[in-house]
Amino acid sequence: MKRIAALLSLVSLVFLATNASAVVINEFMYETSGGNYFIELYNRSGRDINVNGWRIYKTQEGGGTWDATPVYTLPNVTLTADQHFLLASQDVFVTVPDAEEPFSLPDPVASNVVEGIRLTSGTLATDLNGRVDTVLYGPNAAMPPLIEDDTDMKQAARVIPSNSVAVFKADGSPATIPQVNISTEAGSGARRSKDGGFRGEPGDGKDSNNSALDFVGVHTGGASPRSRTTPVTISLFEIE
Repeated sequence: MKRIAALLSLVSLVFLATNASAVVINEFMYETSGGNYFIELYNRSGRDINVNGWRIYKTQEGGGTWDATPVYTLPNVTLTADQHFLLASQDVFVTVPDAEEPFSLPDPVASNVVEGIRLTSGTLATDLNGRVDTVLYGPNAAMPPLIEDDTDMKQAARVIPSNSVAVFKADGSPATIPQVNISTEAGSGARRSKDGGFRGEPGDGKDSNNSALDFVGVHTGGASPRSRTTPVTISLFEIE
């Protein structure tokens, strides 16, 4: 009986390990006044990963479906452990990106629907087997997701919550949660909190497949995009 229980525990651990993405969408900015957007990827796996041909997709404005054309197709690049890859729309806003491509991200406040960004190793955003990482984002007032997350579920829990959500540190004390800036202000985005830490703790790579728990909102002043050739700087004067 003990052997069966141990086996079940091992199976559970394997499931959890495979359910977390090796490379994640770590930070992004979806609302700016000057058309300056960025998406930062992060290799959280502890090993080298080649991302040649991987694609980044976004939802169409309104969150009901994925764009058929990817935002960007990654080049033949190997990300080492703890390395970032930065895609930026304009270098006047973010300097020293790894790639620059004209693109925009949907604003969930304008659409009033949860929007999404997806990283995939397949050729289509809708290919379940090719999904690497999916982020669903939007304000509390937004409609529940019309698109699915990495586990093929459509759950409103993936909406980034307000700072009224009760969160506690490992020692049981209340955690201070920054304001989640899913708003109409220029320079709104979100970044992952620390892997293994409580929500709101600065860091990289936390991946529970629940964007509500993994991400905190940021504005331009709190954004920290990084590339393979860090440091990266943000031109604050470009934001109105």
